Amino acid sequence: MTTANVNTTEDSPPEFVPESLRGFMTNSEWDELLSRADYLITSLESIDDSNTRQSVFELLKVLDKIHRESLTRLIRLFKDGVLEQVITDPPIRTLMDLYDLLPQSLGCSDTDSASIALNSKKLARWVPSRFSEEKLKDDLLYSDQIEDHFIFLAKVENKIYGFSADCLVNHELMIGATLEGYSLVCPHHDGCIYDIRNGAKLGSDAHIGCYPVKKEKNRILIGFDMPFIPELPSF
Repeated sequence: MTTANVNTTEDSPPEFVPESLRGFMTNSEWDELLSRADYLITSLESIDDSNTRQSVFELLKVLDKIHRESLTRLIRLFKDGVLEQVITDPPIRTLMDLYDLLPQSLGCSDTDSASIALNSKKLARWVPSRFSEEKLKDDLLYSDQIEDHFIFLAKVENKIYGFSADCLVNHELMIGATLEGYSLVCPHHDGCIYDIRNGAKLGSDAHIGCYPVKKEKNRILIGFDMPFIPELPSF
């Protein structure tokens, strides 16, 4: 019998301990839970036995189909405006985002899907950028192509952001765009400005794609087909 070895301890986020009352998790606890799920999914990719690894991911794909079909039917029962109201709650919004059920105008990334909700073509993964952290200068734009995605990277106030380089107006690459603080200024259209923290287009409900970014030693890793959670200041 082959034993599947999965490292779930080294550099692992602390194991999440659920509260006794469901539905009262704080945003911080929710973030910890997502972090733990992301880590465990990544750990599954290191299973030594290929047949076991394939079976595990096949199970995740089946679970994805079960959840996706059920949630899609549930959303169809909502009256107009109900979905827009309930997704103001972060866990509900994350769940809808994981299964591509956010209203199109509210979705930040056309590549958002779940680390734990895998479909037949998408696997949550971290892909290294060609840029290392030390090469990024503050308040400048860096273009990169990862797989078939054209993205911009930018470091503002010591935080690295990754976002789509496609303009929403005509899907043209924004080569020559400029960065003013957190504002991405499109070079092709007057007044076409995006917030790089969440992809929001100024004066519109539309968003360009945003990607999770993390640093591993000196490498910059971009997250694909996983949830993107914007970090904006609270007032």
